[in-house]
Amino acid sequence: MSTLPNDDYDFGFSFADEETLPSAPVKNNSNDEIAVLQAKIDSLLDSQEKVIQSAMSAAIEEKYKSKLREVEGLIMPLLLNLKKNPDKAYINWPNRVPVIDKQIEKITAVTRS
Repeated sequence: MSTLPNDDYDFGFSFADEETLPSAPVKNNSNDEIAVLQAKIDSLLDSQEKVIQSAMSAAIEEKYKSKLREVEGLIMPLLLNLKKNPDKAYINWPNRVPVIDKQIEKITAVTRS
């Protein structure tokens, strides 16, 4: 059996010189297409920035609400105790300086952190 070229061995290619090759189509994006894409990118970036700013604002707001609740918890007991016995004209509070200093330290620890 001899193997001679026949149609079964035609793979559909041929040889060519560089000059005879067809030139590849070059896609030339217009300035309008580029401007549209840039506008879409800018819009996405703006949306992302708004989401980030909103999340940051919410986190900051929650942080300060928490701090205010802490300060309220430190001040309200004093005010409620001062309000007791409104029929008495005077408050007897011996050794108040260390107690007040301790409370001031607690409040400043919350407000300055």
